Amino acid sequence: MAAKVVLALILMVSLIVWAIIGLLIWIPILIRAVAMLSLMVVHAAFVRQSPEHLRGYLDAASSFYFNGFRFAYNAVYGSTGADEPRPFRIVRFICECTYTLLFWFVSLLASHPSQVQPVLHSISSAFAPAFDSVSRLITAFAQLSWWMQISVVVATLLVAILIAIQIDDYMTTQKAKKTHEP
Repeated sequence: MAAKVVLALILMVSLIVWAIIGLLIWIPILIRAVAMLSLMVVHAAFVRQSPEHLRGYLDAASSFYFNGFRFAYNAVYGSTGADEPRPFRIVRFICECTYTLLFWFVSLLASHPSQVQPVLHSISSAFAPAFDSVSRLITAFAQLSWWMQISVVVATLLVAILIAIQIDDYMTTQKAKKTHEP
């Protein structure tokens, strides 16, 4: 009996937290979904492409908040559906959190710039040495000849592509290992 009460309290607290945090995350996702949908409809109209592929993106964005309540309930009382476990995608998680924070920061900056100025000043003074280093690097790059600039850009792109290939190979290998495990 006491365990059921504790589980109910845990669920209630998590639902209250999700109701607030989830809404703060959901609003930027909905706004991005509407903007993307608008752009994709214009694109589909220009190229005469069926907009069927947009439904999944819109469904995911519109059900995000409500799914959070379902996930919290399922985490406490067990899943009622046959959802298969998915791998934790840390990069996507970080990107979505960064997008949400930037959305609210820009919204706050647009609506109350005087209240955001102290935060911006603190950030810029904390990162001043890094900004100076980047500034010196950009100045040095600008002083290179045009063919050296192109060489640096091409070399950087090649290194980025090689890193991406290595990451993809590693992820594919890890996925293959997981599917072959008993």
